[in-house]
Amino acid sequence: MSLSLKNLRVSQGRTGRSPRFRVGHTLCFTQRMTPIHNFTDLKVWQRSMDLVVDVYHLTDGYPKSERFALSHQTRKSVVSIPSNIAEGFCRRSELAYINHLNIALGSEGELFTQLECGRRLGFAKDPRLEKYFDDLSHIGKMLRGLTKALERNNGE
Repeated sequence: MSLSLKNLRVSQGRTGRSPRFRVGHTLCFTQRMTPIHNFTDLKVWQRSMDLVVDVYHLTDGYPKSERFALSHQTRKSVVSIPSNIAEGFCRRSELAYINHLNIALGSEGELFTQLECGRRLGFAKDPRLEKYFDDLSHIGKMLRGLTKALERNNGE
C-alpha cells in the first residue's frame, strides 16, 4: 500500500462551494484504520482543531494587557498545528508533507511553553489546563508517528 501524495487532486464538492482534497492512493497504515482521503480525516488534525477551540476559550480569560502579547502568541501557535498538517497534506510532495509536520511539532513545543508561561503567571486558571497539556502531548505523539511512517515510506 502506498502513501504517495503525488497524485493529489482537488475536486469541487457536490455544492460546488467547498473543495475536496483527494489522493491518488488512499492513505491507510493498517486494514483496521479508516482510509484517509482528506486531511480532515486525520485524527491528529481533528484533535488539534479541538485543542484550538479549548485554547481560544482559555486565552479569553487572560488579562486585557496580554491581548497582543502572550494571548496572541498562544493563539497563533495553536492554530499553526492543524494549519501545517493541512498544508503539508495538500502539498504534492511527501518531503514537503514531512517538513510541515515537523513545523507542526515545533508549534507543539512553542504552545507548551506558552501555556506553561500562562500558568506560571497566573493567567491560565482553567481547571482543565492539565487536560490541555495531555491533549497537546498526545497530538505530538501522533505527529511523530505520522512523520516516522512517511519517512519509512519515503526511504529515509
